[in-house]
Order: sequence, then C-alpha cells, then structure tokens
Amino acid sequence: MNLLPDSRRNRHTLLPLRAMVRPVHEELIIMSILDYAMKLIGGASTTTVTCPNCGFKSTQAASKIRLKQAMLCPGCKSLFVASR
Repeated sequence: MNLLPDSRRNRHTLLPLRAMVRPVHEELIIMSILDYAMKLIGGASTTTVTCPNCGFKSTQAASKIRLKQAMLCPGCKSLFVASR
C-alpha cells in the first residue's frame, strides 16, 4: 500500500494513518495518571513489622519494606531495615 499521495489521491486518503498515530501529549497524560494511581495504591498499603531489637509490632508502609528503607520502631526508637 503506497501511503504517498499522487495526482489521483487527495490528502484525505492519509486520514486513517493519522488517526492511528496518537499524539505524544496524550501518552504523557495517560502515563502521569498511571503514575499517580500507582503512588496512591503503593502508599496506602501497610504491613505489620516486628522490631528485631525489642520485638514490638508496628504498622509500616509496604513501600518501605519493598525499597529496603530504614524504619523507626515506635517502642524503642531504633532504626532497622525489615526483610520480606
């Protein structure tokens, strides 16, 4: 299929091809909405974690466990990194 217009075709023959191509700004909007939703869902989930020093159980963000970030024990105020 030749997509180049010639003397027998007009500019409207290329319309279906243009309709298939999505503008870049629409893709950016969709990705920003998906990023926002993932942050909202990821930040809302919590997990119960046990402190390795004092054994105190507390709720911490699941994202901190997944990213291996330091957590503060509310019982003994020590910093620790929980394993999965």
